[in-house]
Amino acid sequence: MKRLHFVSVFFFIVSFLNAQVDNSLVCNNAGVEAMNMHDFDSAIESFSQAIEKDSLNSLFYRNRAYCYFYTEQYMKAEGDFLQCLALGDEKPEFFYFLGLGRSKTGSYLRAVEYFDRAVKMDPRNHEYYYHRGIAFMKAEDFDDAVNDFHFSVKLNPQHASSYFHRGQSYHMLRNDRAACVDWEVAEILNPELKAVQYEKVCSDKSSAVWRDIEGLSELETFQKPVFDNVNMDYFNKYVAEEIKFPSSLLENQSSVYAAFRVSILADGSLGLIENLYSDPKLLHKAFIDIAHQSEDEWSGGSVNGIPADYRYVGPVGFFTPSSKDELNRLKNQLEVAILNRKDDLALTYCNEILDIEPYEIEFLRMRIGLNSRLGNSQKVAADQKLLNELTQLEYRYKPDEISRVKAEMLVLPEDSVTIFYNKDWHITMRAEAVYFRKGIWNKTENFFIGKVSDYSLKDSMLVSSVEYEPGLNKGGIYRAFYPNGNKRAEGKFANNRMEGRWSFFYENGSLRYVVDFVDDYFKFLILNDEQGNDVLSLSKASFDLSLSKFISLKGAFESGKRNKNWTLEASGDKLIQEKYKDGIFVHGYFFKNGERISLSSSELRSVIFMPTRIAVTERLMFDDNASSAKYPFISRDEAKY
Repeated sequence: MKRLHFVSVFFFIVSFLNAQVDNSLVCNNAGVEAMNMHDFDSAIESFSQAIEKDSLNSLFYRNRAYCYFYTEQYMKAEGDFLQCLALGDEKPEFFYFLGLGRSKTGSYLRAVEYFDRAVKMDPRNHEYYYHRGIAFMKAEDFDDAVNDFHFSVKLNPQHASSYFHRGQSYHMLRNDRAACVDWEVAEILNPELKAVQYEKVCSDKSSAVWRDIEGLSELETFQKPVFDNVNMDYFNKYVAEEIKFPSSLLENQSSVYAAFRVSILADGSLGLIENLYSDPKLLHKAFIDIAHQSEDEWSGGSVNGIPADYRYVGPVGFFTPSSKDELNRLKNQLEVAILNRKDDLALTYCNEILDIEPYEIEFLRMRIGLNSRLGNSQKVAADQKLLNELTQLEYRYKPDEISRVKAEMLVLPEDSVTIFYNKDWHITMRAEAVYFRKGIWNKTENFFIGKVSDYSLKDSMLVSSVEYEPGLNKGGIYRAFYPNGNKRAEGKFANNRMEGRWSFFYENGSLRYVVDFVDDYFKFLILNDEQGNDVLSLSKASFDLSLSKFISLKGAFESGKRNKNWTLEASGDKLIQEKYKDGIFVHGYFFKNGERISLSSSELRSVIFMPTRIAVTERLMFDDNASSAKYPFISRDEAKY
């Protein structure tokens, strides 16, 4: 009987517990139904009843926690989420909501700790980085905020709020260049996200603002690019030793100093090289050729994970063969004098060496030692001061006229790209390239946005620059240059059209012609022949004007007005022919596939002057050597082959 009674009690307890579990699930289900109806108060009551019946089920605490959170009872929500964790139910979303709750109550550092746990458990969720970034911003830790928004953007490139708040953080770090880029991207993704500081801070957003790295505070960390896997000292030595120098510049000098500035682009390519000091001929084409000869590319830099262009400034020393021979002779004599303990004679040789190489640290230290032994305290002090200055610099050669060696940087957005072109301005691989273009890529438009510049790959000379507004509209100043650096063309675009006065030049720098563009109509203001004679000043004159490699315009003037036949040709074939009298269109024809089609009005419009490189690059034409893997940002559906 006792055994039967025990069994009966056991089954009663099990039945009771099962009933309790069933009742708790009924309460939970009622709470879920109320929560879905946004009746959070009723949902909280139902989940509380479920917990009373089964206090070990984390599901009930989790559901009640969500209700508390959505009714802004953040501390009660935190208590329930912590209870879930105590019951062994650890999910990254629990730490995420704990962090959100702490952010809402102003406990930002505590919020960061919770977000840390969420990120550790699920490092691929961009929301966790984004909200931790917000917490860092509110705690005024803008460095860490930028880092988190950067990871959020990496995980979700379309997350407008991450760009917006990263822009706000950059602005607080006084990096307005990067801020403007992020604000612009944010507004493109979400037009409602417009920074109130944008108009004031970004009025000149298209111009590259370079900053001295020496002037940076601890707010920004950076990684220096390197050359040949070593450093800029190696680059300086490499150039100084390898360059072949015009002897005419060294006739009256034993050595010559120069300063250069070289750009290292974020993708590792070598950009524009500029001469800063000495005769402009000093850093001529040979220098640039040497700079591009190395098989090893530069390594691009970054600031807080954002790609950055760097420009390094450095001096170079050049020596004549005779001065090098003299140096070797003096060094040998100096070595003998020191071995024979003849300090006076050694000092003489040391002085002569430093006259040729005034910033050779090894011999400067030697002269300090010799003067010290000879009791020349004033000379020791002067040399010691110079040595202290030199050892703080990155490079060996340092004439007084050259400013301190320094690096500058330009932080770029993630969508800053470099495209390489062949001689016909078709996209190609770097090995086949003649030109390259650098700019910001707009994924929506599948083209560049903002200012873009084209360079010659061989010598980094600027070929042209133009600005693109949203919608593939050209706007702002356009400039183009010949390989010798002389200006080729200059004018202004507005609403994708050539507007106002445009000037075009011969390669020798003399003015070729000037055109005034109004809407789609063009008028020659000046039209010089190769001898410099203005055709328009003649009572009657004809002209044959090459507009590009393939396009030419032929016509005639009488008293400065269009007269007789005007013909537009492509490779010698007629495209358009129009007849004028006293500057007024009479009739015309358009030629297509051998057919002549009548024109009711002039089709000789401003577009015929459009620079070839612009017209071709906007079509995104690829050559046979281009690789899809190298240009993943370009939508091939819209590209031409």
